Order: sequence, then C-alpha cells, then structure tokens
Amino acid sequence: MSVDIQNITELEHAFAEDFGTPYFPVLADYYLKNKDFNRAQKVCELGLKNAPHNTDGKFILSKVHLYQNKVVQGERLLKQVVDENPVHIIGLRILIEVMHSLNRSKKSIQKYVHKILAVLPEDAEALALL
Repeated sequence: MSVDIQNITELEHAFAEDFGTPYFPVLADYYLKNKDFNRAQKVCELGLKNAPHNTDGKFILSKVHLYQNKVVQGERLLKQVVDENPVHIIGLRILIEVMHSLNRSKKSIQKYVHKILAVLPEDAEALALL
C-alpha cells in the first residue's frame, strides 16, 4: 500500500491498519511538529512495540522526551539510535548537546564527536568540540 506522506489521514489510516508500519515515525513527527506530544509519544510507543528496531521511531520518541524535559530518557534513546545507526548525524549532534546539558564527562562526549568525524572528517562543528 502506497501512502501519501503529506496526507495525515492516509498516515493515520496506515497506522491504524498496522501499528508497525514504516510510516509511524512520519505520523509521530507530524504530531510532534504540531506540539501534540501525547499523541506523538503514543504513536512512537505503539510503533516501537511492533517494530522495535525502527531507529526513526526511536529518534522521534527521543525528541518527544526532550520537548517534555525528560532529558535522561531522551539521551538513552538517542544513544540507541546512534548505536544502531552510526551515520545518524543529526542524532549524534543532538546527543552531544544533551550530554553537555547533563554535564557528562568530556571523554564520554568525545566518543560521539569522533563518530561524527568518522563519517564527516572535515566537520567544523565536531572539530570545534575537540
């Protein structure tokens, strides 16, 4: 079944038919962008229960947690995202910011900075963090 990802009704229908649909992160992101955090969280949690390895779903759920000021939960999910998808640069950048805000050790943070540099060796932002 092909879904128009710009059409919220189609996304909701696809999700209702199959909670593990690969479209669930798109639907959750739509809710997140509209500041409907509860709905975004429910979609992610149901989606991940049915598709536990969907890193996009984990990434959206991490952002929901961060918006709700549940920073430690957001950090935990971001670590899963970047461990499962080492080239998730946006996830790495957000994780580094979160770790700074939680006063994590420089050594712990640098581990993730080096992951960015492994993919983007000339990345000015990552180089500045070293």
